[in-house]
Amino acid sequence: VTTCHTRFVTRAETASSRFVWAVGLWLAVAFAFVVLAVLAAFYDRFPADERIAHAIQDVDVPAFGGFLEFVNLLGDAWFSIPLTLAMAALAAYQVTSRHTRFDSRS
Repeated sequence: VTTCHTRFVTRAETASSRFVWAVGLWLAVAFAFVVLAVLAAFYDRFPADERIAHAIQDVDVPAFGGFLEFVNLLGDAWFSIPLTLAMAALAAYQVTSRHTRFDSRS
């Protein structure tokens, strides 16, 4: 329980407030996605597409280039498939080890 000026705020109220913000943010992003999808259905190219593409390609910062190469590496199948399998195995291990750890208390 924390205080907020003159009244006490419970953890449930804080979690509820965070949930409302998260849902609101998700709805805003979903709405923007729908608007872009509808516009993309009618137009083959947005007005600033080429200008933005050239501006991104003209960036000459080594760190940015390294980041883009890393993102490109994540999209390669020979890298992403083993990475996905490893993350799934790690998640399965965490789930199974968590249950056995809590069950051994009794």
